[in-house]
Amino acid sequence: MIALVGWSVLGVTFALELGGRLLAALGLAFFGLMISLVAVDWYLSIEPHYVATAFASMIAIQQLLAALVVAAALSPPDLDGKAASDVAGLVIATLLGVVYLEYMTYVVAWYGDLPHKAAWFLKRSTFGWTLTLVFAFVVGAVLPFAMLLLKSVRSSRFGLRVTGLLLLTGTALHLTWLLVPAFAFQGLVIATGAALLILLTVITVLLAGSSAAAEARHAQ
Repeated sequence: MIALVGWSVLGVTFALELGGRLLAALGLAFFGLMISLVAVDWYLSIEPHYVATAFASMIAIQQLLAALVVAAALSPPDLDGKAASDVAGLVIATLLGVVYLEYMTYVVAWYGDLPHKAAWFLKRSTFGWTLTLVFAFVVGAVLPFAMLLLKSVRSSRFGLRVTGLLLLTGTALHLTWLLVPAFAFQGLVIATGAALLILLTVITVLLAGSSAAAEARHAQ
């Protein structure tokens, strides 16, 4: 509840353009503290016998990546090339962080011959879930990374939007792979999660659109 309320207050404050650099710095510190607890309590508690010391860091970086790609996908029309390039650089850094931590977690658990950790990956190694992970890796990591290596894409608002949508798709699939195999009724969980994701996406787009319209009226 502390994390949910705190993050909501920060989100609303900055959405209303009432936050400054000091609050942003304090908010990042609060996020770093709370995500180390939330990632375990909201994610790993589904399977309490599985423990991964890098899991909280991976989720934190993935959330930062998701925030950056949402900003990229909803970038304003007047976004200049330098700002777009800066956002693209941060996206590349966080993307590499997620891929590295996910891969090293697998290496430590599997090749370290740790049965209780390897069992967690075995649940996710069936054909359907392996295909989900491969698709998430290609669409949400390989393809966007290759695109962001091109200067024309990094400095383009349209290029940022395309890579942002690809990364959001990959992030959603990756989180599905992380969580859903732990549930007995996997189809129901996927359907519910997809419905909530669509609802949140629509709400986000509507809020962003109304905010942009309000700024345009204020500028006039």
